[in-house]
Amino acid sequence: MDNDSQPHWASVSEAGSILGIQILLTVYRLFGRPLFLLALYPVVTYFFLFRRASRHASIEYLSHLKKQGLLTLPGPLLWLSFRHFITFANSILDKFIAWIGQINYNDIDYENLSLMIDLMDRKQGALLIASHLGNVEVSRALTERRPQLKMTILAHTKNAEQFNRLLNEFSDSQNITIMQVSELTPASSIQLAEKIQAGEFVVVTGDRTPIESGDVTSSRRVCSVDFIGAKANFPQGPFLIGSILKCPVYMIFCIKFKKRYKIIFEPFASSITLPRRSREEKLQDYAQKYAARLEHYCAIAPLQWNNFFPFWNEIGHPNQSKTQ
Repeated sequence: MDNDSQPHWASVSEAGSILGIQILLTVYRLFGRPLFLLALYPVVTYFFLFRRASRHASIEYLSHLKKQGLLTLPGPLLWLSFRHFITFANSILDKFIAWIGQINYNDIDYENLSLMIDLMDRKQGALLIASHLGNVEVSRALTERRPQLKMTILAHTKNAEQFNRLLNEFSDSQNITIMQVSELTPASSIQLAEKIQAGEFVVVTGDRTPIESGDVTSSRRVCSVDFIGAKANFPQGPFLIGSILKCPVYMIFCIKFKKRYKIIFEPFASSITLPRRSREEKLQDYAQKYAARLEHYCAIAPLQWNNFFPFWNEIGHPNQSKTQ
């Protein structure tokens, strides 16, 4: 497939539809996890067979890991890709369970939690750069011990908005909210700044190229950096937002190990500054720093990166290998 014909990720339903998710969540609500898992396989098998672009994107990602010696899971790539789909479907359930408060504080192991506690104690807001690795929603469990925790997660697509509306049908939590933004306007910038000043956390994902628009989240606002052995486009948006908010910046990752979760906080920058003369160089450095840490955790939990669109193909390198 020609790279120019590749759809933007925002137009791709990642590995399933809202209807499919509704069906699975309904099964879970009525019958619990055992029957959910029984229903999971035919639903996932359907999407695995008929979502060709998503399947190829999964295999491409796994191929990159394997070429770099970062994929230690046994089995052919096609089988691992199917497991990738299964893991994604399970993560949807985990997201739902976390949202309705059924994942508890004691179900989670934490790394560098003291960093966040210190911020909350000082009522210091911060920008958290997340990813599509695991489930950042699991951090909701922190509200058991820290009810003052407030998070606003930025979402960029109508698909995400529909899914979040679905989640809100089952939970009235005010601790974690979704803010749907297709572009960062002066009004939304002011709104985010007010949240930071109130000691809240703003969460933005750093592994999705932005939707076409005319502001700081323009699709031209990307950096081509090294990621799992090849060049990939990463958005400048999180770092531009950080420079606007003038607050501490951290990375947050959440990985599942068997039945337990691990939430990892890592310092990223005490604040992000973009000097006019070295603006592009600094953005490149920030993007590369983030991509390196994402690669590190993808190697630890390769099937938990919920990516099902042609990540590397967006750059359009003619020599970029593709799985057909």
